[in-house]
Amino acid sequence: MVLTHSMGGQLMHDALSAFLPADPEFRDLRVDFWCAAGSQVGLFHELGVTLGGLPGTPDAVPSARLGYFWNVWAYSDLLSFRAQGVVPGAHDTAFPLPGLVRSDHVAYLTDADFYRTLAAKVQVHAGPGPSGAPRPLESGP
Repeated sequence: MVLTHSMGGQLMHDALSAFLPADPEFRDLRVDFWCAAGSQVGLFHELGVTLGGLPGTPDAVPSARLGYFWNVWAYSDLLSFRAQGVVPGAHDTAFPLPGLVRSDHVAYLTDADFYRTLAAKVQVHAGPGPSGAPRPLESGP
């Protein structure tokens, strides 16, 4: 499981789509669950400025590298953007934050409800399956 915030989301996207596939040492690395909180992944992907836009690099994270991608954004966070429908495999949640423009960009990281929701999402999408075995990589909601 990986949790990123803000530009960390773009760094993770570029690592999974461009850098790791090119490095034989990391060819088997997989992320079963990724939460990008307050990220700009959707914006940069829509603008075509991700590394996937470069010749010879994939446009999206290969499905073999990523199980579930949960993008968390908020209407009051002016630095976060939707990704669902823009970034292949992304699933969005518009998270309710206090509505303070000056602080909502970091409010995810101090909100107990965010962590409760994150734990529930991890349990469903990355936790052990009913038999106790690891869940297979997936791309569903």
